[in-house]
Amino acid sequence: ASPHRFYRWELLALLFVAFFFHQGDRAIFGVVLSAIKSDLHMTDAQLGLVGTVLFMTLAILMPITGYIGDIWSRKWIVTLSVTFWSLATMATGMARGLVGLVMFRSVDTAGGESFYAPAAYSLIAQFHKKTRSLALSIHQASLYLGVITSGFLGGYLAELWGWRSAFYVFGGCGVLLGFVLMFRLKDAPREVMPGEKAGAKISLAEALSRLFRTPTAVLLTTGFTAIVFVNNAYVVWAPNFVEEKFKLSLTAAGGGAMLYHHLAAMIGVLIGGRLSDTMITTHRSF
Repeated sequence: ASPHRFYRWELLALLFVAFFFHQGDRAIFGVVLSAIKSDLHMTDAQLGLVGTVLFMTLAILMPITGYIGDIWSRKWIVTLSVTFWSLATMATGMARGLVGLVMFRSVDTAGGESFYAPAAYSLIAQFHKKTRSLALSIHQASLYLGVITSGFLGGYLAELWGWRSAFYVFGGCGVLLGFVLMFRLKDAPREVMPGEKAGAKISLAEALSRLFRTPTAVLLTTGFTAIVFVNNAYVVWAPNFVEEKFKLSLTAAGGGAMLYHHLAAMIGVLIGGRLSDTMITTHRSF
């Protein structure tokens, strides 16, 4: 059945919540880092390895998961991705050492998360035409809200019930969301690019070839790599740095480290999204 005429905004709301937990689950590790370090008697180098393996797994899988999003149901990719990484987040709370953290936190969580973004962005782009940039910026804003919330709530839960509880709560909420997505999320008809036949599938090699032959795509990829390079280090280590330097509680350190940086970013991305839609309408050459 065709989605109702307001479905594009329902879709955005569903993916907003999904991306909220996507980023909240990822950032919560840095928020409770000192508690993990103390409880499991781990070194900074070992904890850094957990983050390195996580982001390396994401980097390796992203091109593959993006291709899968082009040939399979995006609804089910998003739904299964949310459910899988949420279960992995809950399992992180059961880790007893470095091996468990790398397996549940780095490999399993990253494996689940890597499928989400390509399929989610495509769904938003397919359902939103004139409001595409605004919709993408609202979706991006949930990233910042997720990180900010994990800073305060993750730290509070860790102080109240221990660091493992933070992973249980965030992961459990994500599993419940997976059931909602199963029934409410819908696929959109796939757009046919010029020169392509309807229903034709492109190979992974050809897809990558097109990417690297498109200067805009290469420049955007390079710029985004630079942003993420800094941001990932900040998210993992900033709460621990603030806690040790200023002798703050987990709640104060995690919340303070995440709030100001990401609040400014959220305001900027919302303004940029609306401005982009306006400029596309008034300046066709863009």
